[in-house]
Amino acid sequence: MMHGISMEGRFKALLSTLFAMVLALGVFFPSAALAETTGVTAANQGTATGKLTVTGLTDGDKVDIYKIVNTTIQGDNTLKHEFAADYGISFDAYKVYASDSVEMKKAAETIGSSANLGAVAQPQKTATGTSVEFTGLSAGEYLVKVTPASGKVVYQWSIAKLEYTAETGGVSYKLNDGSIAVKNTPVTIDKKATGEDADTHNTSQYSVGQVIPYTAEVTIPQYPSNATNRKFKVTDTMTAGLTYMKAVGFSIMVGSTDVSGSFDITHNADGFVAEIKSDAAAAFFSTYNAGQKLTIKYGGKINSSAVVNTPDVNTITLEFANNPYDEHSNDTVTDHVDNSTFGLKLVKVDNDTASPKPLQGAEFTVYTDSACEHPMVDENGSVIKLTTNAQGIGTAKGFGEGTFYVKETKAPAGYTPSGDIKTVTFKATKTLNPGGGYTITIEHEGTGEYLNFYDAGSIVNVPQPGLPVTGGAGTVALTVVGVGLMAAAGVIVARSRKNEA
Repeated sequence: MMHGISMEGRFKALLSTLFAMVLALGVFFPSAALAETTGVTAANQGTATGKLTVTGLTDGDKVDIYKIVNTTIQGDNTLKHEFAADYGISFDAYKVYASDSVEMKKAAETIGSSANLGAVAQPQKTATGTSVEFTGLSAGEYLVKVTPASGKVVYQWSIAKLEYTAETGGVSYKLNDGSIAVKNTPVTIDKKATGEDADTHNTSQYSVGQVIPYTAEVTIPQYPSNATNRKFKVTDTMTAGLTYMKAVGFSIMVGSTDVSGSFDITHNADGFVAEIKSDAAAAFFSTYNAGQKLTIKYGGKINSSAVVNTPDVNTITLEFANNPYDEHSNDTVTDHVDNSTFGLKLVKVDNDTASPKPLQGAEFTVYTDSACEHPMVDENGSVIKLTTNAQGIGTAKGFGEGTFYVKETKAPAGYTPSGDIKTVTFKATKTLNPGGGYTITIEHEGTGEYLNFYDAGSIVNVPQPGLPVTGGAGTVALTVVGVGLMAAAGVIVARSRKNEA
């Protein structure tokens, strides 16, 4: 009789009943996790599913997977592996490739380009962070394709497996989850100039008429032998302040090997274009491994169009295929070197200390040596001179860092050239700005329109001996005295002739 049972006993009885019901349910409804991974046989393998994790990604990358190998449990409890379709290679060869990473990579590329690849095993996934997960997958092997979000990398085709392992007793299998860390080649281009500042990517040691030696290092991506898109094109177009110099020794190398024959090279007045030849691309990318560097060397001469206030930004561009099987899937990477040149400013005045007057027409020559024997010349070989204007200001531009010597080689009319030699030393300081970029200053820097001009100050001229300053009161006095002397001389001559008669 139930009324004779204590409350504690009733509670224990209820718990026992509930526990029995849970056990019974467990018999008829095994947990999903248990059914998906363990106790798999030929009879129930259709319900066994697992998970594939793809890592090594960048946020936003798109991932597709294709089932290429079916793995099934046979009636005799053995495993059978077979291609899901005809991919142009035998399965026996494929099994051999699986033990060699290089050959497996080639096999993946071959399968990936096959017309029989078929539909994706599951809808495309987008990476959040560095990985994605595909669930509900049956046993077998999957081809992994990644389309980069940034486009600055080239991903390799990869193959991942969801494998069966025999359980204790050998009458059933466990389906293991799979994972694959995909590999990619970051595609970069790095342009440098000899002597550039590492922090600012700026060089300022070259003057007008001098050639800047450039070196560009380009990462070689890995394109499969059956790729339909191997775009690989390098372009450099000089700015107005630089003249392209093919003559300095243009070259394209991988290590010590000249590979220029693999490229169609066009030299223009303002730069070059080097693009991989379509009939040489397959051999080139199979010969040189992903990550190796292609080195291009060339030069640019600073010319008179170089701007003083703004650095010349010389950019190189690489256009490349970021999907070897899509001819429209291309991207670009760039790099640049900034070149800065400076100006020189001086003022010419007379020797009136109270109110110096600016003098027009003075001419100064710039020399590269203290003896003033080697004048500085521009890109055309013309000597660089400063000629003063109506305000007495003379300017020249195109100077790089270094020391120069300025000497007056022609004085204004009525004046004697100054014997002084101005020593001018350009030293640039490059300061990184908190918001990006940098600021350049030079010693003795001018202001306003003469920013980044070296201010050499004033140079004084004195009148030629016996000639006062043009337009002064002394000129009038000198004229009167001269007329008087001429008249007196005339009188003396006349008297002398009269006495002789």
